[in-house]
Amino acid sequence: MISSKIEHLALRPNSSLGLLLGFIICSSTFVYANDSQEAKRWLDFMQQGSHAQLIQDLKENIKKGLLDQSPLAQIILGKSLSATGEYAEAEKVFLKGFRTDPKHRDYWALQQVRLYLTWKKHDKALSAIEKILESPRRSLYLPTLRLMLKNHFNSTSELNLLYSFLEKTLDQPDWFFEEYDLAEKFIKVAERKKVAVPFEVTANLWMNPDTLKDAEASDQRIKGEQQKPSGAMVVNRMKTISRLRLDMYLIKHLPTRLNGLSKSERAKLGEIYAAAMHRERFYTKTLKLMKQGYFTENFSMPEDRQLYWQARMWRKKNDEHPMAKVVKQISKKYPSSDAHEDILLEISRAYKGNNKDEVAEIWWKKLLKNFPKRRSGEIAAWELAWYHYQQNNWETSLKYINDGLRNGINNPEVAAKFVYWQGKLAVLEKKQERAQRIFNNLLSWYPNTFYGMLALRTMSSLVPKKIPYKEKDYWHDNPPELKANEERTELEFAEFVMAAGDGNIGAKHIRNLVDLKSPKELIWKSSLVLDEYGEYRSLQTIVVNHYLGDLKRIPIQDQQVWTFAYPRPYWMDVQNFSKNAGIDPYLALAIMREESLYQADVVSPASARGLMQLMPYTGKRVAKIIGLQLKDEKDLFDPKINIQLGTSYLGQISKRFGEVIQIAGSYNAGPGRMKEWLKRFPDRDLDEFVESIPYIETRNYVKRVFRTHQLYKAIYEART
Repeated sequence: MISSKIEHLALRPNSSLGLLLGFIICSSTFVYANDSQEAKRWLDFMQQGSHAQLIQDLKENIKKGLLDQSPLAQIILGKSLSATGEYAEAEKVFLKGFRTDPKHRDYWALQQVRLYLTWKKHDKALSAIEKILESPRRSLYLPTLRLMLKNHFNSTSELNLLYSFLEKTLDQPDWFFEEYDLAEKFIKVAERKKVAVPFEVTANLWMNPDTLKDAEASDQRIKGEQQKPSGAMVVNRMKTISRLRLDMYLIKHLPTRLNGLSKSERAKLGEIYAAAMHRERFYTKTLKLMKQGYFTENFSMPEDRQLYWQARMWRKKNDEHPMAKVVKQISKKYPSSDAHEDILLEISRAYKGNNKDEVAEIWWKKLLKNFPKRRSGEIAAWELAWYHYQQNNWETSLKYINDGLRNGINNPEVAAKFVYWQGKLAVLEKKQERAQRIFNNLLSWYPNTFYGMLALRTMSSLVPKKIPYKEKDYWHDNPPELKANEERTELEFAEFVMAAGDGNIGAKHIRNLVDLKSPKELIWKSSLVLDEYGEYRSLQTIVVNHYLGDLKRIPIQDQQVWTFAYPRPYWMDVQNFSKNAGIDPYLALAIMREESLYQADVVSPASARGLMQLMPYTGKRVAKIIGLQLKDEKDLFDPKINIQLGTSYLGQISKRFGEVIQIAGSYNAGPGRMKEWLKRFPDRDLDEFVESIPYIETRNYVKRVFRTHQLYKAIYEART
């Protein structure tokens, strides 16, 4: 791709057109699409699944010499041949590519693996995998290879082949044996062959269960081993079981695995055990065990950590007196510990949650006094300021706001909040000139934060007509060129893979390539490539790590960096369905961004699904209302269906609540909650209402959605 002109085909799976297949001319500035009629015909063929016509077209162009030097065209040809069952022809293409294209040899080998598994030639597939394992990029493919081996080797003959293959990788157990199903298949064949299984394989199986059944079966198996798991292995197994939330099993199982462990290992297990007891609501039992010395004797848990867990258990029991007593013990004996800071925050929130703000104030003050420059100190300063604001103690409220600002706040959003309310207090005290100065500073320092945008909405008479952006040169205004080097070679490889239709693999390669210390030219070009191929979730990682701080301050204008942070995936669908639902399409995009970061297959801990994070019961209910038939819950991962249902639901909510803040809050916490809050806080200004939302998650969510919605409109509406 460094050569002056290389023609190849490009795929854009997440663009508004679907799969964009066209000529790409690559030079030192990377990719530019050539809007040719030929490319449009290929696009139609791909969208319609017309592989036969595409094969004919590609072969003709290759025969004419137009694409004979294009590895990407050959890849597309091989894939289309495989899709139509012309396996022998596809094999010729992939083998030739492997021989003649050394830059992408490992990726050619991956095509061979896919072909041979489809063709039921499992021995050849394993040979192709061995080629990939010789590549320095092997780790890039391992998740895909594990899944292939797991899904395609099931019959007796296939399992025998798999066993022989896995046997060759015993010295690299992290390649395949950390996948539970693969380790289990290997062991079952070994047992049938009456061959001894290396302990490392059994241990990997034991440490990596996927289900309760796996956990129980692997434990039975390891009990028959002469060698016993190390302490590190025990800790890893319990972490896995805890992550799977198999808490009842963990509570019963973990204490049986403490013999022979070091003090530090037992302490780690004590934390895992206490967390499981807490999740399962065994508060009284945990407190009793701690009082009896069980956590000291069996887990070597330090006293400050035991006091921390005791306080959390008392909080869940809603018993304030013993909770306060335990917190005082921590404050006296361990004033500098993390447990002290954490539990002061916990008890303060407990009293606030019980509507005992006057008691919470005592604990917020302790937190601010002990940890003024920590994040908890910021929280305490704000809570004290807000408490006194609601009591109309404006002078005291301002004192705590000023305390927070003096202690130093690194997060621009948090700093903007303090400055905004500093200005609001000046307004209430009728100090207009002071208020104007403060809001001018807010818009100068933090114009693109929630509070900067809120000021434009609620303080329009006090803010300047033109935002006073601070003049500064930012590196991404004139990004440097990425010169030919190893990093560029690897980035071009990632682009090639994405252009061939493997967006996940290419994006993962870029995520591995770009870190916090990467040169700016690599950061910029990686951003361009991810944006070009619609890999927006991975792009947001770069945005957060390298652009986010600047985006809080720079002018909102027609710059590439803004579209990196706020792209428009599935834009045609979003527009059409939003119009049908009677909502602003940029509100739908804002919800999509904050819910899933544009990831179509994501599932939340609460089981919400897809781009707009719909709960299954909500999806079914909305589908019934609009007359859309859902086959099953998996349909919610379909972007088009998810957007249709999500926008329809937003449309229903917007008919009840006209304000973006209220719509977003309803989407997050439910319309019933929003109705309850509006009734509870009927006469509050918009800014006061936002800060009054009882749920921290919803409060922060509505701020993000409001800000994102405003940014989307500012970025794109000026263009149309």
